[in-house]
Amino acid sequence: MKNLLPTSLQPGAYVTRTEKPEQRFVVRNKTITRVGDGRLISILGLASWFLVFRIFATQDVKAANDLFDTNKVLSIEIKMAPADWKLLRYQHRESEFFPEEGITTATNAYSWFPAEVALNGGSFRKADVRKKGYIGSNDTKRPGLKIRFKQPPGRGSNSDDPELTLNNNNQDPALVRQALAYEVFRRAGIPSPRCNFASVTVNGKSLGIYTHVEAIKEPFLKRYFNSANGNLYEGGRSDFRPGWFQNFEIKNNKNTNHRADLEAATRAIESTRESLMPVLDRYFNTEEFFLFWAVESLINFGDGYAGNANNFYLYHEMATDRFVFIPWGADTVLYPGRGLNSTKGDPKSVIGVGLLA
Repeated sequence: MKNLLPTSLQPGAYVTRTEKPEQRFVVRNKTITRVGDGRLISILGLASWFLVFRIFATQDVKAANDLFDTNKVLSIEIKMAPADWKLLRYQHRESEFFPEEGITTATNAYSWFPAEVALNGGSFRKADVRKKGYIGSNDTKRPGLKIRFKQPPGRGSNSDDPELTLNNNNQDPALVRQALAYEVFRRAGIPSPRCNFASVTVNGKSLGIYTHVEAIKEPFLKRYFNSANGNLYEGGRSDFRPGWFQNFEIKNNKNTNHRADLEAATRAIESTRESLMPVLDRYFNTEEFFLFWAVESLINFGDGYAGNANNFYLYHEMATDRFVFIPWGADTVLYPGRGLNSTKGDPKSVIGVGLLA
């Protein structure tokens, strides 16, 4: 598709209003007239003010689950074979998330290892543990961790048996950026994971403070959408462009989901020759997305969707038949300076590398 996308949908583009009476927009050195009413500019600006109001006007609500009580630091003790712990620490993922180079997403390189885990001084329970993280959070001394508790024989799935996601804060020396980011998203009305902190010990050795983030799984989806039947994807260098939508990682419905919904949205965006807003309204919850985009810009989330087509979840809500964005991997927010892919002359207040931004 050549020069047909509205300004906000050109990768790496930024938008300025011309002084001419006709309703035009300039993208770097090109003028585009597809969104003549200025809707994208107006909505993004209003969304920014709206979310700031929501942030300061909303009262704190106590977390329903004590695991995410922000007034407490979880204590997590892990016991596992020293040889397994060494193998876990040195596992790594290849740089597979670069669709512009024609490289497709690889299967997860991390293995689950048997362990015993105690929460808050309780008894040890059987669990599986694996490493998590990618380039910036990869660490052989303090790896990010996933903990999956095992069910007793004859017992079905129970939401009281959590899966723990522990981020090592390698890119967040302040330790609080993720917690602050998700709180801002949540108060702006964006479905966001709960978050608090955990003191982690492995085989008697303290690894320090980790950020404990709610997993984007069935309980999360049911809480926000009353259903977990829709397709869930994790976005890592993923976008609604040919060669990029295949890089969305399928997180559920794996026997029936072949990314057909992603492909339909991508083809519709690529094939439109008129205003893109009706297409976006058909496939995306655009009100939610503009708020999502505004928050990413407000907290300078340069490694998120708008700034790098990275670090987000996408849920196909069945009730509306539209996609909803969910923030993830928010450990590089609230830093000064420009985003990863911005260039000199770009306004710092708006980041727009993802195709929809």
